[in-house]
Amino acid sequence: MSKLGVHVSAGNRRGFGDFLRICAEAGSPVPVVFSVDQDVWPDVQQFSPQTVVIFRHQNMDPATGGQDGPGDAYVGDPVISARRWLAANLPAWRSNRAHYYAPINEQDAGTLPGYTWLNAFSLECLRIAEENGFKLALYGFSSGN
Repeated sequence: MSKLGVHVSAGNRRGFGDFLRICAEAGSPVPVVFSVDQDVWPDVQQFSPQTVVIFRHQNMDPATGGQDGPGDAYVGDPVISARRWLAANLPAWRSNRAHYYAPINEQDAGTLPGYTWLNAFSLECLRIAEENGFKLALYGFSSGN
């Protein structure tokens, strides 16, 4: 298995299936594809079914806060925030098969109260996801965080 994961977020994916197939045939399949609003499931299943798919939706609705997380992240009520945020994202999740779903992106709580908020938010997201048949990928910190 390769140590290289792939992040797919926009643009033309011409050749993506071939890339997955070549890696798999070489004995080094791509271990994970992190997809942002890209339906990569059919290609992965056809060319590299051992590859794990993580899906994240960039919610563009300003009423929910923006692309990467809820607008009240780290300051609002984390349970209410999680409920509102997942209600806004579940429709996109239902339209895009994946092994795991990432509710927010590159979180940076910065302080102990922020991380306390993030933990409560994440626990509520887990509860909601389980009720709806989804598994979550949590705490995808970027290298700068």
